Amino acid sequence: MIKILFSLIIAVLPLFQVVGQIAVHAGATFTKWNCEQTDFRSGFVAGVAWHLQNESSPLFGQVNLDFTQKGANLNTHDEHGDIIKMGVNTYLVHVPVFVGYKIPIFNHMQINPKVGLYADYGLWGKISDKGYSLRSDILIEKDGKNPYSDLSQYGYSDFSRFDAGYNVGANFVFPNWLPAGDMYIELNGFFGFMDMYDGDSWKLEGAKNRSFQVSFGFVFNK
Repeated sequence: MIKILFSLIIAVLPLFQVVGQIAVHAGATFTKWNCEQTDFRSGFVAGVAWHLQNESSPLFGQVNLDFTQKGANLNTHDEHGDIIKMGVNTYLVHVPVFVGYKIPIFNHMQINPKVGLYADYGLWGKISDKGYSLRSDILIEKDGKNPYSDLSQYGYSDFSRFDAGYNVGANFVFPNWLPAGDMYIELNGFFGFMDMYDGDSWKLEGAKNRSFQVSFGFVFNK
């Protein structure tokens, strides 16, 4: 799947203009890991995008540079059988790359389905447990508070900073909504390939990111 999507992106990018259009967007994310012990956790996304357009072709490209919050609500147990209920928050640089197809619906609306790949890099994060914020070398809290002396026994150092996978989505575009450009609503789903936890303390083997995003954007085309 990755090889097919990567080949598609490389094949169609030469069809676009060298200079694209800049956009800004912001919205909400809903993320969990694909295991029974996790539930969805809400977050945010904000960033800029480069929309590669060609007026003579229905194909388009899009590259985002985002700052986003992901994570999951954990409802699992440790190696001793004790119940663990925690919220994991990670704050990441998120870079998705899309290729898509423009489909006019009405005079002032388009639906643009798209597919692509993404990569994430975690900057910092925290775990909340009954109001406490726990710190590790991977999930780094800004203020450095650490209510436990030995976090290694809880496995907090076993979270991954990196994630990558594929994405599918659609832009609902309203052309010339303002004199300076187009407004759009963006719906995306991100499906990670990498394990988010590589430890033995919690029963989260094979946990991978599943994230859904709703955002509002504006393309500057004037």
